[in-house]
Amino acid sequence: MTTAAWSFTEDILPWLAFTIAMVMVLRLPVVPGGAVSRGAKWFFFASIACYMIGTTASIVGHGTTMPGSVTTIVDAIEVLWIPFILFGVYSMYARQQLNDALAAQQGVVQTGEMMESIVETTPAGILVLDPTGWITYANEAARRLLDLEEVPDLGSLRTPGWKVSCGDTAAGSEPREDFRDLVCTEPADSVPVVVEWPNGWRRRFSANSAPVLAADGVLTGAIVAFIESEPWRSAAH
Repeated sequence: MTTAAWSFTEDILPWLAFTIAMVMVLRLPVVPGGAVSRGAKWFFFASIACYMIGTTASIVGHGTTMPGSVTTIVDAIEVLWIPFILFGVYSMYARQQLNDALAAQQGVVQTGEMMESIVETTPAGILVLDPTGWITYANEAARRLLDLEEVPDLGSLRTPGWKVSCGDTAAGSEPREDFRDLVCTEPADSVPVVVEWPNGWRRRFSANSAPVLAADGVLTGAIVAFIESEPWRSAAH
């Protein structure tokens, strides 16, 4: 094989291939949310450039004698393609991990917003109770059915002073100012609840309760959903 043919096969063709590869890398679109980040793109470009420097030096070396120091520097630069391409791969991996985390976070946010919309629009009253039975959250239906008012300065809910009786004989159970009888370690269904206002008017509800447990199993409250089982009645009725 002649020197010209050898030079074309061993040097010119790789140089052309690297040039095409560099152009393709430069034209890679950096799409928001895509796997290819700007950093990965330039790491891949630098990796190809290191190889091109070695190929260019080889082509030049066929026409002239290069000093040993230059050859040493070129060889060192050519080896850099390894860390550059590794950095590029790592950058793509990190970008994909970030995209997956953002997608998961967005999914959680959308699910939370959907659940909040369902809770606020359902005709059933929904309460979140602390371990002592005090209300920490009430949806719109619960506020209407129980005459709850929000205290903006305290960030809490104020009751009109009613008393609550819960249990199979709700009307005869000891009235309380809270819903502590619904805070249990086991779920409860169709619990009769009587709420009596200071003026003697009362409402009867059917409530379902589910415990809220901490990671260590400690009871931290309950979630209660209830519907009105009877219309308004006075104490005389």
